[in-house]
Amino acid sequence: MAAESFTSNGNWRSHPYVLKALGDRAFAAGVNAYVYHTYAHQPYEWKPGFTLFHWGAHFNRHNTWYGLMRAYNDYVARCQYLLRQGGFVADAAYLIGEGAPAYLGSRDELSVPLPEGYDYDGFDASLLHDSYVSEGRLTLPDGMSYQVLVLPDDDRMTVETARAIRRLVAEGVALVGPRPKRAPGLEGYPESDRIIRQIAAEVWGAVDGKTHTENRFGRGRVFWGLAMQEVFARLAVPPDFSAAAAEDAAGHYIHRRLPDAEVYFTANSLYRPEPTRLTFRVKDREPYFWNPDDGSIERAAWYRQDDETVTLPYTFDPAGSVFVVFMKAARPLDAVVDLVGPVRVHPSALRIGDGGIVLEASAPGTYTVKRASGAVSVVDAAEGVSQILLNGPWRVSFPEADCGAGEVVFDALSDWAEHADERIRYFSGTATYTLEFDAPSRFARPTGRLVLDLGDVKDLAVVSLNGASADTLWKAPYRMDVTGRVKPGQNRLQIRVTNSWQNRLVGDQRFPPALPAENARCGQERTTYLTFQPQQPIEGLNPSGLLGPARLESRPVYPLGE
Repeated sequence: MAAESFTSNGNWRSHPYVLKALGDRAFAAGVNAYVYHTYAHQPYEWKPGFTLFHWGAHFNRHNTWYGLMRAYNDYVARCQYLLRQGGFVADAAYLIGEGAPAYLGSRDELSVPLPEGYDYDGFDASLLHDSYVSEGRLTLPDGMSYQVLVLPDDDRMTVETARAIRRLVAEGVALVGPRPKRAPGLEGYPESDRIIRQIAAEVWGAVDGKTHTENRFGRGRVFWGLAMQEVFARLAVPPDFSAAAAEDAAGHYIHRRLPDAEVYFTANSLYRPEPTRLTFRVKDREPYFWNPDDGSIERAAWYRQDDETVTLPYTFDPAGSVFVVFMKAARPLDAVVDLVGPVRVHPSALRIGDGGIVLEASAPGTYTVKRASGAVSVVDAAEGVSQILLNGPWRVSFPEADCGAGEVVFDALSDWAEHADERIRYFSGTATYTLEFDAPSRFARPTGRLVLDLGDVKDLAVVSLNGASADTLWKAPYRMDVTGRVKPGQNRLQIRVTNSWQNRLVGDQRFPPALPAENARCGQERTTYLTFQPQQPIEGLNPSGLLGPARLESRPVYPLGE
């Protein structure tokens, strides 16, 4: 399912992290193939260059971050691949009307509002004739099936559709919708209207949506005048997914089913961390986290199962997302169902190690762990997280070819947009930070994990530690596992930080629009060129650079056993 993507993000402040939450919402809505809008051809070296008027997200070779898109593209590719597996899972099938105009609309336009935690599909009446009922579910020829069939808010229905609905309800389908009164046209009139009224009397019985809201016909049931939440309650169908989070949090999900797995994609649309409890309508399978950020797969250690659902704690990153995949495990896990410690325990602090579950203690103290079997164990953590603050001074190199200041020293991390030197304040491109720092031996040989946390970054960072292969960080949290990369004594950290075009474009607003000269003088004439100039001056500088605080964290782990 392809869709034109990010059409309206045509400003020069955007970068992949800005686009992520919107893209994840599209994934949850069923899109699994982005068609980027736009890749404008750039035949000349004028930068940023050609645009499609004010539209598009400027995915082209002249954007500052274009060469760093591999990590983002890998994220998108992993999501798209998984979202093409198996079949879509939905509880409600909404029938598109047979009158004119015929329109389904988005979720908030549905004829009968659908509560959160249930997904839906839409199709026209032609599919009803080849549909059948399997285990009480409306089932299409390709295997798609639904708990309920929802009719449009219309009293018109063709005779062929009415007969198909009568057959399906008699065989066990649950139907939601108003009783039809007439056919939409003059074909067969007036006999067609008489047949519609006859079928309605059989199937709907006394249902009028007010004093009578339910009727049983054959093995099926008909509802009208009830909220969908009540319909699902009467059918004993719990939500497929729910997220217990802050009141203003908006969780998004989509569910796909494979013969041997249940695959849920779920995402946080807010640019803040979001602690929550996720509940899935799954039984007899164990949860695994499939991380589209890096392709890693982790077996969940902390969750609770009952006869119909699995509930697990999870804290989303800002605009974070994860696939929760339920599979049959080779060996059952005595999962953690409750954990109490001296501080609130982040769900990711419990992981599956070589010898079973391990606890990553953030603070020293006593941790009490309860398992699914009822077993209780106590862990006395002698130490928690320790850290080295990477305060500086940092050597920062701004390329002079990009109108930068050359190499300067930052005694502390700060925002380029607030710097006194306009060669830094208006800089757009990539600057390189370099820091030498000393690490004690316990950081070089940690008993647990070693994590480099950069704090805040505007906008992308490529990190190299002691010459090891570089990692691209394009979204929050800007941190990476560096276990085994730190050595005793002096270490060398290099971070290439790239911002957007915004600040250079603001700086160039001081000069008349013109094609930049071949050797344009930085700070004295325009060095950028756009085929579309905003009608109003581009206002405001974007925060830019490595803002920090940057630190190296040693996180000890304690085994909990099998």
